Amino acid sequence: MIGLLAFITEDTASIRLIYQKFVFILGGLMLPLGFLSAWLQPVARVLPFNLTTYAPVKLFVAFTWTQFWQILVLQAVWLTILDLALRRQYRWATQRLAVNSG
Repeated sequence: MIGLLAFITEDTASIRLIYQKFVFILGGLMLPLGFLSAWLQPVARVLPFNLTTYAPVKLFVAFTWTQFWQILVLQAVWLTILDLALRRQYRWATQRLAVNSG
């Protein structure tokens, strides 16, 4: 998604930096998700940041089949959501393509 924003902006570095901070905080890299506040934990557990960083590591350390299937289902849901969003964003971005020459 960040790469597709390059169709309409000249520099995506700031957007990439914001994304990295979300992964760092909500993905469990800075602190384990159990240390986050009570209202933020459920939100962070269902976002894709957790599913790419914290959840696989936690599963590797303390494997359970229940947790494995929960993570797998959530990853499949997010893959579907992001696939649909990327297809829509691609159609939108190609209509508003800005080409700079020089």
